[in-house]
Amino acid sequence: MIGEKTILLFFFTSLFLFTLYLAGNFQRFLDSNQIMLLEGVTLISVALFVFTLLYGFILLLWGAGRRKELTGKYIFFIVSLTVSVLLFSVSKIILVWVS
Repeated sequence: MIGEKTILLFFFTSLFLFTLYLAGNFQRFLDSNQIMLLEGVTLISVALFVFTLLYGFILLLWGAGRRKELTGKYIFFIVSLTVSVLLFSVSKIILVWVS
């Protein structure tokens, strides 16, 4: 079953890869390494988006009657969905700009 641990793994992996990309700009990484990092961010953010949508669907079905108990999980869902879309968009814009 899709859980918070899987989403957290994808969330922090995508942030870590994007941080490596940003650090690589200042450390003068090779262009091929920078493109590889951005492609990794793109793939991980797509996986994060898909798993977050599935998690949100399960959360809505499971928590139909328990609104107050799941407020933190709903916030987690919104934040991870927003971060996945932002990282995907930024990485794709940079990849198009570089190519």
